[in-house]
Amino acid sequence: MLPVFLTMSFDANGRLLPGASLEQAAAELIPLGIDVFGCNCGVGPAAMREHLSRLRAVTQIPIAISPNAGLPRYENGATVFALDAPSFAAEMRDILFGGARICGGCCGTTPDHIRALGAIIRSNGAHN
Repeated sequence: MLPVFLTMSFDANGRLLPGASLEQAAAELIPLGIDVFGCNCGVGPAAMREHLSRLRAVTQIPIAISPNAGLPRYENGATVFALDAPSFAAEMRDILFGGARICGGCCGTTPDHIRALGAIIRSNGAHN
């Protein structure tokens, strides 16, 4: 049987678009038998660190964290994200060692971002 992952996009304050808090969402959804709960999109690694801390306080199941490469801005007709690959990986270090069991990237991340994240994991033995 395949594991069930559920990730949601919370704003910088840890709220869903309809207003429910991260803790309320976890309390409603984790008892349904999901295997992994997490956060993706919406914010960059800095806000996700707080989301991770709050989730660790309410659950023992594995937590997945996949932030954007910072917040986007529009420059010269293009969407630009704040964090390049090395900066993204550096900001993800606290998430990796703060208890997230699954890490990735969402909007604005590229293969270079994921390679840099993988290098942090491999060089520091973050997870088995």
